Amino acid sequence: TIGTGRSVEPVEGRVRLSVRDGGREGVLSELRYGDEVGVWARLRIPDGRRNPGGFDARQYLRVDGIALAGSCKSALLVERTGHRPPSRFLDACFRVRRGILARVARVLPGARNGCPSPDGALLAAFLVGATGYVSESDEEAFIAGGTYHILAISGLHVALLAGLLHAALGALGWPSYAGRWLI
Repeated sequence: TIGTGRSVEPVEGRVRLSVRDGGREGVLSELRYGDEVGVWARLRIPDGRRNPGGFDARQYLRVDGIALAGSCKSALLVERTGHRPPSRFLDACFRVRRGILARVARVLPGARNGCPSPDGALLAAFLVGATGYVSESDEEAFIAGGTYHILAISGLHVALLAGLLHAALGALGWPSYAGRWLI
């Protein structure tokens, strides 16, 4: 249930939460797919259409099962309480992605606190679509050049290509470890 000031309404679904610290400090950088969290936040039911025929944020979020949106002032107000990934396959995919990000941070000089260097941030964006570490100035340069979409999309394409190549090697009879260099 959620209290709206005047009444209490029953709510069922997921929550979309924004945390103002940017996600690189404290518990946020340690969160993984499937983690359960406790958080002090201000939640609200997303607004519906404000104008006839206009964008309906409530319906847009409901398609993804999101019933509430909210914000939290600090990562210090977020606490990991458990881990129950709804999909073992996606959990494995996210572990591979974290491994790639960790390797990029180790291999390229200049990494700090597990965050890749500026060059590593671009490489991570191109490899796995992790745009969260890309600097504002680099983002602005990609936006100004009309190529920002390449940062996120190319990571997906590289992952799909690697998966197809790995499957093809397996179909040709190569041992399963032969394709591990792709990851």
